[in-house]
Amino acid sequence: MPKPVHFVCSPPPMAPRRFSSLPDQVAESIKQEIKKGKWSGTMPGRDALAKELEVSPKTVETALRQLQKEGLLVSQGPGRR
Repeated sequence: MPKPVHFVCSPPPMAPRRFSSLPDQVAESIKQEIKKGKWSGTMPGRDALAKELEVSPKTVETALRQLQKEGLLVSQGPGRR
């Protein structure tokens, strides 16, 4: 009786993973909430958003600056619109 033949196949190469930074993830989350209409007019402050999103105020500030650069938010002094 012939011995069975086993083929060894290597798995297909993995696509490179794209990891988003935490500020990028927070910016995306805020962007989605804006699209859903969660905030009209002035948004909550940095500290309130940080508490709601369970991240540091610095992370929220970085995300908000990113959204300002994208033109999604406009700084209005202490608040953003």
